[in-house]
Amino acid sequence: MVRLTSVGQAVSYVLQALKRGDADRACGVADRLVRLAPGAAAAWDVFAFAFHDRQPDRALAAARRALALDPTCTLAAQALALHEAPADPQRAVCRLARGLVARPAMVTLWILLTRILWPLPMRSPFAAPERRAVLLDPGVADGWLGVGHWNQAAGERDTAVHAYLRAGILAPDSVLPLYHLGMAAPDRVPEHAVRAVKHRFAGGAMDGFAAELAAFALANHYDAIGDEDAAFGWLQTGNGERRKRVPPEMDLNRAVLQATLEASPPRRRATAVAAGGAAAPIFIIGLPGSGTTLVESMLSMHSEVASGGELPFVDRLAKSLAGFPTGHLDLDDDRLDDMAARYVASVRETVDLPGCFFTDKMPNNFMHVGLIRSLFPAAPIIHLARDPMAVGWSQFRRRFETGQTYSSSLEDIAEFIAIHDRYMAHWNRLWPGGVLDVRYEALIADPEAGIRRMLDHAGLPWDPACLDYARADHRVATASATAVRGGLDKRRIEDWRRYARHLEPLRRALLRHGVPIGE
Repeated sequence: MVRLTSVGQAVSYVLQALKRGDADRACGVADRLVRLAPGAAAAWDVFAFAFHDRQPDRALAAARRALALDPTCTLAAQALALHEAPADPQRAVCRLARGLVARPAMVTLWILLTRILWPLPMRSPFAAPERRAVLLDPGVADGWLGVGHWNQAAGERDTAVHAYLRAGILAPDSVLPLYHLGMAAPDRVPEHAVRAVKHRFAGGAMDGFAAELAAFALANHYDAIGDEDAAFGWLQTGNGERRKRVPPEMDLNRAVLQATLEASPPRRRATAVAAGGAAAPIFIIGLPGSGTTLVESMLSMHSEVASGGELPFVDRLAKSLAGFPTGHLDLDDDRLDDMAARYVASVRETVDLPGCFFTDKMPNNFMHVGLIRSLFPAAPIIHLARDPMAVGWSQFRRRFETGQTYSSSLEDIAEFIAIHDRYMAHWNRLWPGGVLDVRYEALIADPEAGIRRMLDHAGLPWDPACLDYARADHRVATASATAVRGGLDKRRIEDWRRYARHLEPLRRALLRHGVPIGE
């Protein structure tokens, strides 16, 4: 048994044990420490850090207790920030910023701040946060991963590749550098890294989350060199591992659709109270992989439009109401105006809004058009439509960080596309012409004509800057980042045909679900 002579010695022991990978010993000592010194903030601080992955609820309670005893407890701040970031990234960033004011040389705080900020259109409280960790300690792989994420989203591909390669050198046993390099530049994955990962698979030393990441990285690599059979095989492996970890929720998707279709039509509101100032949303909806990221990048180049990215606030409002998904139907105008104001306030806390409009390109908001129309009767809604075979292929080949649980199966993808089509037919019956349908293929063929249609729908004047969308200065953090930054490529429209033989189950499933497909 470890002999504890002081709180400081025990804290150091726990941190060293975690660094060695001995989580059992670290948690055991941390648990003894809080029992022996319940009034010591440092004890609860290190407990929160040690137990974060193992017992999240106990870790969060410990983090709150540590910060109540001493607001400068940085390990507790990290634990709470990780917990808060998905639902309230602004709060998480503010918490980390306070920790960095107290301890500006703490590398893990900079790494976590970058991890939270890079996917969001949120202004950083510090200049170049992605570089702080590697300047303080260039030997930390996670710091270089942060540099890679930030620069990939900003369109700095070469810098991102360099950072991922550096991370791979520092952490040769981790699959994360390989995965992110495979996403950013599959043609730059070192052959020795491919051989090493395949050897680990062959030896049975790769499973679970690591296998999922590695398989998607290998799929991208083999796709880039034109080996479709190998690429599809690795996609099947990666999606199989993801399906074990994140089971699909098709029963829930069916139930929500049915409840929406059976509900009474929403009340028609001619106007709504302006919510939180002049900034107004432009909603961009459609299936993931249909072109929503491309459209947002085009519109955000307009002088009066700010990029909002994939905002979660409509979905949160919908699910906060009793009787989801139809709870908004019973609300009076005052309550709806209050919800609209809360939505805009949430956006303002997350996004810098210098223009009159901002984009909300959460694709799955196609489920919530009824709520959107109740909150913002006059808001422009742009719906992206694309060949279902191309959409299905795009989804199957992408590893979604969160959501889209159906995308690991071609059968479930086909059914979800059919569910999407039923939603859109329903909204178009309720509001004929109220949603602007944009065909991805037509937009690629004639970008200017497509952009003019979208700007007219939003009531905005023509701005030629929209044609220069590949140079947009906002971070593009979705899986489409590389394609969007690469400019228009008409070959992408038919890219799925290289895999037509492998995608035959998708084609049959689409037809079985009544989804029309081209030849």
